[in-house]
Amino acid sequence: MKQAEYTGENWPTIGYGEGSDAPVFYRVCPICSRFVKADKQSQMPEYTKANATCKVHGRVVMPFCCWQDDVLDAESEEEKP
Repeated sequence: MKQAEYTGENWPTIGYGEGSDAPVFYRVCPICSRFVKADKQSQMPEYTKANATCKVHGRVVMPFCCWQDDVLDAESEEEKP
């Protein structure tokens, strides 16, 4: 899938940490929506200064998506008949 075909609903995500309180971010630049190279580690969303690198804008903070338990809840809802 080309980058132009992605929308906010299907942007790639990256999660940091284990457990239900681990943050999940959209792996895109908040300025130009290009895919970014995510760092291997990140802080909690409210304390993050920069957690990825955009080829155009340099160091950026990826947009916060949700918490890991929200992802797990959504996946369990999809599995129900």
